[in-house]
This record gives sequence, C-alpha cells and structure tokens, in this order.
Amino acid sequence: MDVLRDIIEEKDLKVTKVKKTEEGYLVYVDYNPSSLRCKHCGSSRVWRNGRDKERKKFFGEIEGRKVYLVIRRQKYLCGDCKRTVTVMIKELPPWKRFTLSLAL
Repeated sequence: MDVLRDIIEEKDLKVTKVKKTEEGYLVYVDYNPSSLRCKHCGSSRVWRNGRDKERKKFFGEIEGRKVYLVIRRQKYLCGDCKRTVTVMIKELPPWKRFTLSLAL
C-alpha cells in the first residue's frame, strides 16, 4: 500500500485513511490547494465553508483487490462576492466513476 500512497500523493492528494473491506480497499484522500481564487470574481479572499458529499471512484487493482478513492471535496466561500466555490480535482471528475490520470 506504500506504493499506492506515493502515487496518490504525487497528485497533491493526501491519504488520510486506508480501510480494507470485502470489496477491496477504500483509500480516503483529501485535497487542499495551496493557492485558490474565486472562480466568479477572482478574489483570493476565500475560506473553508463545508464539504461536498462523499464520492467513491475506482482507482485500479492491487493484490487482486479493487482499490477505490474516497473523497469529500472542500467548499469555500468568497469574502468579496459571497459565492461558494467547490474545488474540482481534474483526476477525479464528478461525472465519472473512475479516476482519469491516476491509473496504475
């Protein structure tokens, strides 16, 4: 599982927990970008404002068991326009059930 952790952390995702289940491994990841701007007004005055629902994405197989990434995307509130911004992770698009460029 250390190899998996290294691959995931290369993509700026932080592994917070790994859980072994009947269907395979659930790898819980967190993503907090270092520099974030409001996509509506461009302001850098944003702060955390809750999280999105938990999403499970198929990552690949290790030791014959399926590996899923589980993520709850962070929501932010803009201090200038007061609108909510949800960080999108390009490797984990919301409309797919599997990861894109993280494949083993």
